[in-house]
Amino acid sequence: MARIYLSIKQLEEDPLLETFDKVIHQQGVVSSSPPTTSNYVIEPLPGLTEILNELLRDQGIDDVKITRQGFERRVVSPDLQIWLSNAPSTGHEVRLLARAGRQVQEIQLTTSLDHDGVKQALQRALERVP
Repeated sequence: MARIYLSIKQLEEDPLLETFDKVIHQQGVVSSSPPTTSNYVIEPLPGLTEILNELLRDQGIDDVKITRQGFERRVVSPDLQIWLSNAPSTGHEVRLLARAGRQVQEIQLTTSLDHDGVKQALQRALERVP
């Protein structure tokens, strides 16, 4: 008679292969208790509002909005972190990712700037935020 050993650990996905698309699902907001209204507003991460307002002051940035959010299971960031997404931009839209603690938010910029221009605008905005 053969024995079969099963490990629960082996049933979990490899955390190194987890991507932001797995954390932030394409359908929209990810939460343990989804909102009941269709006009749900995503509350910005602490400190993010000031940065987004500074970005809007920059020439070439036309609109900024938080489009999705999710929660990472394994990574905890004590400070607010912002990344410029490597995903190809669609039209005049560029995506940023912000993370604080386990919460991750996707920010959509409407801009006439290219990838490097957005990167420079973000650096300038961060320099102006106290």
